[in-house]
Amino acid sequence: QSQRPATLSQIERVSAVSDIFAKLRSDPVAGERIQAVEHVCNASLELAKHPIKHIVKTQQKKNANSPVALPNSLLVRKIKNLKVPVITAPTPIDPSTEYRDCIWIMQYEEQCTTAGGVNLPKIVRCYGSNGKAYKQLVSLDNTTSFRLSQRKQYKGEGDDDLRQDAVMEQVFELVNVVLRHDRQTQKRKLGVRGYKVIPLAAQAGVLEFVDNTTPLHAWLNSAHARSVPYCEK
Repeated sequence: QSQRPATLSQIERVSAVSDIFAKLRSDPVAGERIQAVEHVCNASLELAKHPIKHIVKTQQKKNANSPVALPNSLLVRKIKNLKVPVITAPTPIDPSTEYRDCIWIMQYEEQCTTAGGVNLPKIVRCYGSNGKAYKQLVSLDNTTSFRLSQRKQYKGEGDDDLRQDAVMEQVFELVNVVLRHDRQTQKRKLGVRGYKVIPLAAQAGVLEFVDNTTPLHAWLNSAHARSVPYCEK
């Protein structure tokens, strides 16, 4: 699979980020926190790469759709009471930079399910310090397929990656700022409902799982039947 060559600006940005992280790791205050965040990122990336296709195929032959057990050797199974905010939970900016009142990661569930499709992205639950379970979609894409189902997105368009999704979520946040400052849109309570996108590597990342949604194709089928009741499906 071909990848676009990195541009000079991309190389410079990567170099700048690496320098910043190197300084933060050596910081006596932030160093431990940065290492903990990197540990969660590495654990999530390892989980994304963990192969389960052979297990799912075996279940499909038996007409079963049971959760897939995650081996204890995975890093996510070893995470307990970590002082890192749940990466798909809302974490408001703290001007003091203390970030003491966050929803911390307590542990990950010992099993996962899949969202279907060719890439079989994994759906896992991360338990926060508030007692709530946060469903996360852990994605690793290595084909040229694309699917959008139940507001769970995972990219596999060859040269694209989840960074584009993350940028669009930032755009939606700016749109919401504009809508909040307009009287008419305030009255109508207009806004874009976003979700968390955390890119971890090219074509790999963690996404917030949004429940109570409808696949676009399912809505279109029902809408078409209502608007054109006598049209053949």
